[in-house]
Amino acid sequence: MSYDRVDYSDKAHFSSPSDEHHYSDDPVRNGTRNGNGIYNDYTVELKPKPYRNSIKVLCCECKNTKRVKFIMAGAVVVFLLALILIIISAIAHHKQQQANKGSPAYGLFAYGPDKNGLISFSPRDHMTYMNYFNRLESSLADYSTLRQSANLDRYIHCDDNTTKVPHGKVCMLTMEKFGDNCQHFDMYGINEERPCVLLVLKPDDNITPQPFDFTDGKNADIKEKIGDRFSSKSVAVSCEGKTAKDQALMMRDNYTAMVDYNPPKGFPLFYFLEREADGYLYPAVMVQFNTVPPNTQVNIVCTAWAKNFNNGQPQSSQKYSTEFAILLK
Repeated sequence: MSYDRVDYSDKAHFSSPSDEHHYSDDPVRNGTRNGNGIYNDYTVELKPKPYRNSIKVLCCECKNTKRVKFIMAGAVVVFLLALILIIISAIAHHKQQQANKGSPAYGLFAYGPDKNGLISFSPRDHMTYMNYFNRLESSLADYSTLRQSANLDRYIHCDDNTTKVPHGKVCMLTMEKFGDNCQHFDMYGINEERPCVLLVLKPDDNITPQPFDFTDGKNADIKEKIGDRFSSKSVAVSCEGKTAKDQALMMRDNYTAMVDYNPPKGFPLFYFLEREADGYLYPAVMVQFNTVPPNTQVNIVCTAWAKNFNNGQPQSSQKYSTEFAILLK
């Protein structure tokens, strides 16, 4: 005669060690089978699964606190923002490449003005300045710090002591070189009514720019335009009012620089040592106009000063000088 096994409820009472009977979950104990479904002299102890107040990420485990959740959420946000910036940079780079098709191959180029050579906006109306903002964004795509930092096998650090660039390598030129005020998060000077313009120098392939010689008082008129920004290892650039009237409009006071240049010395010569590499960057200078009056159009001319540009007369060349106008409303 046999009996069915007696199952116990999860709410069943289990006796203490002092009770007469003890229960076991195992019908076999010490080699002896008790077949009546009630197992003597063996206590069952149920232990609840411990609660873990923690979060496991990959192989790491940390406490599940508000601070940890905040840090994790912040990391996700930073990652997404970086991804968005990379995508925007790639799109802008593609747009700029498309825009450059059909444009003159060589010379001094100003990015920021529209196709008519005008920068016009009101800092109080985003509808008037977004086109200008987007033009600069597209033009700066090539100088993205993220893009160059992700290709350190190609982009290398160069300075005035660099005399040779390895074949296939490119000298880095990132946004940090363009100063603190002409950056994305500073709206390229829009809010302060101090617009920025990116100047890019693309000389003919068979020309290596040569700075002017100012020793013994030579080229004094050019030296006056460049001032203390001259360097024998850079091609200087200057921007000023096109006419005497335009120059007078920009003369606000003696304490405010009419134009800021970054890098201050102009276009470093080491950028012209190796131009065949994929991803080559033409040197660029960001200029910021600090004293343009409101409600008045000011015509500007910028010139890249090299003695082998236009037979030593770059200011008379449509290739190595560029003109545009600024109208702040």
